[in-house]
Amino acid sequence: MSDSQEQLILSPQCIIEADNSNFDFSGKKVFGINVANHDDIRCTVTHNDGSEITHVEAEGMLEVDVGSKGNKDGTALQLTSLNGKLSIDVLRGDICITSHGKGNITLDANTITLKGRDLIQIGDNNTQKIELNASYVGVNNRASSGNITKVLANHKLGPSAEADATKDTEIASDMMPHYKWWTS
Repeated sequence: MSDSQEQLILSPQCIIEADNSNFDFSGKKVFGINVANHDDIRCTVTHNDGSEITHVEAEGMLEVDVGSKGNKDGTALQLTSLNGKLSIDVLRGDICITSHGKGNITLDANTITLKGRDLIQIGDNNTQKIELNASYVGVNNRASSGNITKVLANHKLGPSAEADATKDTEIASDMMPHYKWWTS
């Protein structure tokens, strides 16, 4: 690598630079494209020495549209992390994943963990059906409250419904009951 800094100023709103010797939080800028619109909303793409970071920053909205002319049944956007994890972080706001029309959302992994600080909600007033397809459904009832047994009993609607709903219940621990319902 040469020690000379190159800068190409295409306009007051667009600068391309290489080997910028000034360090920022990501290290020395090896390559960068810096643009700003007339409202001074910036967009930068940089590649840096010393941190292995390639950085894309959009002060406004960053929109990526893909697949308008591609295979409608195939993958239009592929994100691959060859090593490490893929993280999506939102500092203020929500993460929304939506499939419009008849599309599906599939999470596929050895273990899928959903964590909610206040609530985990499955479905809303428009949800038609929820299916649990497993040979084992366990419930860790740390709060010693809830109505899953009564819901299962009422679902069967038979004279011995509550007894039937709890017949395969196993208590694994006095400290943290673990309920086990076998599907038939």
